[in-house]
Amino acid sequence: MGDMSRAALRHDLTALLMESADKFKELDLERFLEAAAHDLSRVRPLSLLGELVLVADQWLYAAPADLIRPLASYWGLDALKNRKPWEELWPGRLPSLGMVTHGGVRKLTLTPAPTGAQILKLSSAYSYRYSARYAIGIQAADTTVPEESRELLLTRATAAALQALANQGVTKPVMLGKAAMGGMPKNGSPAALAQDLLDLFERMAA
Repeated sequence: MGDMSRAALRHDLTALLMESADKFKELDLERFLEAAAHDLSRVRPLSLLGELVLVADQWLYAAPADLIRPLASYWGLDALKNRKPWEELWPGRLPSLGMVTHGGVRKLTLTPAPTGAQILKLSSAYSYRYSARYAIGIQAADTTVPEESRELLLTRATAAALQALANQGVTKPVMLGKAAMGGMPKNGSPAALAQDLLDLFERMAA
């Protein structure tokens, strides 16, 4: 498949851009890769498991740094399934998992807040599933984009780079290297090629 480290992905993006890569700094290329990873979350959502340590009567909790939105809670589901409302161990109404943003920081919410009695019956470990942003790590092991999405990521990053050239007013035709763009025109204006690649990205992701 290929090395998924940041340096390897940046190298391949440079190869795709060929002579046009000279117009960008390393940080620009990494920014294009990050933008591509962000859009990849839209077309190929990443779902991860998280866990909170519950505190009685507390409704606001820190969210994972890569959180996009919460998806589902698993806390207390077995109790609701296996216990009856008239039994002593019945947990009562379980909190709903949500999210708020305050000062640009995402927080997880549990409403109503879990009670001390519920925590004693169900445990303080609150497991949940959430939609997460993809990460591109310095080491391949820290990159959460799967290897099978490598070409998709590079296609989107190349489109982002060409969009940047178009925004800079570059109109001279550019040529692209080979990779995920087989069967497509390899040269043309940055704006036209960027749109071609965006269309290709959507088709590949479908």
